[in-house]
Amino acid sequence: MSQASVMSRPFRNVTIASAAVALALAGCSNGAEPESHIGQTAKVNPSSAAAVSKAQAAVRITGEVSFGGQYSAGGVAFDPKTKMVYVANPQDNTVSVVDPKTKSITRKINVDNHPVEVAVDGTNLYVTQVSGNSADTRSSPGTFSFIDLNSGSVTDTVSLGTGPTGLAVDRDAHVAYVARAQSSAVTAIDLNSKTTRTLNIIEGGRCGGIAVDPTTHLIYGVDGNNGRVVIADPNGNIVGSAPIGEMPRGIGVDPGNKRVYVPSTAGSITVIDTESRSVVATIDTGSSPGTVGIDTGSHIFYSTDKDGKVFAIDPATNTVLASFDVGSFPATPVVDPETHTVYVSATGVLSIVEP
Repeated sequence: MSQASVMSRPFRNVTIASAAVALALAGCSNGAEPESHIGQTAKVNPSSAAAVSKAQAAVRITGEVSFGGQYSAGGVAFDPKTKMVYVANPQDNTVSVVDPKTKSITRKINVDNHPVEVAVDGTNLYVTQVSGNSADTRSSPGTFSFIDLNSGSVTDTVSLGTGPTGLAVDRDAHVAYVARAQSSAVTAIDLNSKTTRTLNIIEGGRCGGIAVDPTTHLIYGVDGNNGRVVIADPNGNIVGSAPIGEMPRGIGVDPGNKRVYVPSTAGSITVIDTESRSVVATIDTGSSPGTVGIDTGSHIFYSTDKDGKVFAIDPATNTVLASFDVGSFPATPVVDPETHTVYVSATGVLSIVEP
């Protein structure tokens, strides 16, 4: 059940997350359907053609699920147990349940406020939310809801303070971690007792993104103010740090490959080795990368940019294998590690991308 926990849309990861939420909360819709990308094949780097096939990189958009007009979808979660995909809809306070086989929405689950990020474990759905009508998630009061997947009803809700953004779940430890855009603190939520703890892992800054390694149970927090990733144990004790690029946007951990990936607006992705806790590579994507999602089966990882592109990156060579368009304000990609299918939401649509 071990799987990389990647929720990387802080502050302006909130750049992407919040930008998407902000657009939805502001009600910016002209009623038009987003441009379809079905049938699109990724632009493959000529020197990487063989590697794309061998690595089983997702390069073909085989389906799209529309959420209507120009509204932006929020966070996305994939449940490896049920094979269902969950997409936060900030504009109507729901979470859509998508069946990848039929490429359709099977039902919508109502939540109390505007959903930002989602995570799922086969039994429960976990949703961070912001209340009020503010389009700025950084200053809005936040909550974390527990939802029973069978009944689709909210069973409990805990307060998070203002500005919940990044969400990472350690399934084996039954703990969720929530970063807050304007705070140095991370909220740790015990998923069994439904109690919270505050971990002050960022000194003199704010936690812009959060991820957890399900193997070591170490927490990785993005300290954008000080240009580093802070590494902490489950009790919040800092055990290390590593420098990163300017204005980091997201973060993802691949426990099997012992790597942490941190995109930054400087146009690069910083690669950190989890054993040495040092930077081992910097990948130039030729764009402004925003979020990162990891295929824990093949170890290929996928990074979005502000222009609506998704890049498939080979961790063996740290080079871009291919790229494809999914629409504006793409959220963090999630991946089925068995089929290597990628799911990424953008304005008004969820794209399904296969090898």
